[in-house]
Amino acid sequence: MTNCGPLLWYGLFVILFMGGLVIVPYWRGKSELMSGWNLLLGGVAIFVGVGSIEAALTPMRFKGVQWFEPTRSEVLWWTTATTIFVITLLLTHRYDKISRKFAARSFNKWPPISAGLILFVVFFCLTVALAARIPLFTNIVVVGPIVVNVSHKCLVFACVFAFVLWYQNRLNLLWLGLFIMVLLSTGFLAILASGGRRLVLSIFLAPVIVFYFYQARHWRPAKCMSVVAIGLIGVFCLSLIYSTIRHFDRRGERAQNRDRSAALAFEAVTSFGGWGWLERFANDTLWNLSQHTVHYGMLTDHFVRKDDLEAKPFNTFKFMVVYPIPRRIWQNKPESLGRVITHKVLGRTTTWGTGVAGHAAYEGGLIIAAMFGYMAAFGIRFFDDPLLRQPTNPFLIAMLAAAAMHIIAWPRGDLAVMTFEVAECFFFTIALAWSGRFIFGTDKSWLMNRMAIPRGRVVYQAPAR
Repeated sequence: MTNCGPLLWYGLFVILFMGGLVIVPYWRGKSELMSGWNLLLGGVAIFVGVGSIEAALTPMRFKGVQWFEPTRSEVLWWTTATTIFVITLLLTHRYDKISRKFAARSFNKWPPISAGLILFVVFFCLTVALAARIPLFTNIVVVGPIVVNVSHKCLVFACVFAFVLWYQNRLNLLWLGLFIMVLLSTGFLAILASGGRRLVLSIFLAPVIVFYFYQARHWRPAKCMSVVAIGLIGVFCLSLIYSTIRHFDRRGERAQNRDRSAALAFEAVTSFGGWGWLERFANDTLWNLSQHTVHYGMLTDHFVRKDDLEAKPFNTFKFMVVYPIPRRIWQNKPESLGRVITHKVLGRTTTWGTGVAGHAAYEGGLIIAAMFGYMAAFGIRFFDDPLLRQPTNPFLIAMLAAAAMHIIAWPRGDLAVMTFEVAECFFFTIALAWSGRFIFGTDKSWLMNRMAIPRGRVVYQAPAR
C-alpha cells in the first residue's frame, strides 16, 4: 500500500524489540519464559509487528473495502496511537506499584492439593462442560450464557488438572488413561462449542504450560526454549489444521441451520487429510498471522474521520460495565466495536479485530490508547505475580492456560471481548478455589511451603506486604 511503506520498518522493529523483552530477561534468569506478560508481548509482536509488515506489503482484500488506501495522516495516527499504547504498557509494567500491591494480596489461600481435589476439579469441570450442551440450561436467561462461558474455562481446567495428576504419578497408567480421555473429550467438546480457534488451542496448549512449570523451567535456557518452541509449533500447526475444518457447520445445505452437532464434528475430524493446511499457510503467511489487524485499525480511523462511523467515547469500558446484563433485557446496550463496524458500516455478519489504534480512534483518541496500555499491564500482574510465588499451583497454571490464547489475541481485539474472556478466567479460578476450600479445607502449610520459589532460574522476589 502506497503510504504504508514506513510500517515495514516499524513492524520489524516491534518484532525484534518484543522478542528481546521476552528472551533477554529469561536468559538472565530474571523472568519466566511462559508468563502472561510474555504471551501479551508475543501478541503485540504478531498483531502489531507482523500486522505492520502485512499492511506495508499487501492491500486490503476484504470484500467490499478493497478500495481502501490509507492516507499518510491515517498511517501516522495508527503509528502514534500504537506507540503510545506500547510505551504506556511497558512503563506501567515496570514501575506501577499499585498493581504489584494488589497482586501480592491475591491468590494466597488454597485447598490442599491432593488426588481427591484434582479428581473433584476434573469431574466437576467435565459435568459443567456437558451441561452446556443441554438446551434446558443454555436457554435460561442469564443462567444460560453463564453456563456456556464457564464451560469454556472448565474444558481447559479439566485438561490441566488431569495432566497434573498423571505427571505427578507418571508410572500410574490409570491416571495416564484419564488424562488421554480428558484431553480427547475436552478437545471434541471445544470443537462443538464454537468455530473459534482459541478454545481448541487453549486445551492443547495446556499440557505445554504445565510441563514448563513442572519440569522445563528448571532446565538450561537453550534446552528449555527449544522444547517449549517445539510444543508451541505443534499447537500452531494444530491451529492451521483446525482452521480448515472449523466451519464444518456452514457447508452446503447445512449453511442455513449451522448445527454444530457431534455427528458433523466427528465427520469433519475423521475426513481430514493431506497437507493442504500447510500450503494455505505458506501461500498467505502474513494474513494467517496478523489477520488484517492493522488494515482494520486504519480503516476504523477512516470511517470515524468521514463520519461513516459514529464515535462512542469509552465504549469498551461501558461495554464491560453492562456486559452482565442480557441483551434480551436491554437490546440497545453498548456493542463491541468489532461487531459494530462490520454490521452497521458494511452490513456483514462477521467481526473484526481493529487493534488498540482502531479502538482509540472510535473511543476518544490517544488518551484511550494510553488507558488500554495501563489496563493491560495492570491486569496481567494478577496472572504472573501469584504464579511466580507458587509456580506449581495447578489452579494458577490452569488460569493462565485458559486465558493464554485470549491474552495473545488481546492486542488484536475486540478489546472488550478479550478483556472479559481473560477476566472470566480470573473469577472462575477464585470460585473454583472457594469451592475446593469449602469441601477440602484450607491447607496453610501447603501455602507456606510454596511461597518461596523452588529450585530454578527465576530470582523474582514477591513484593513485601
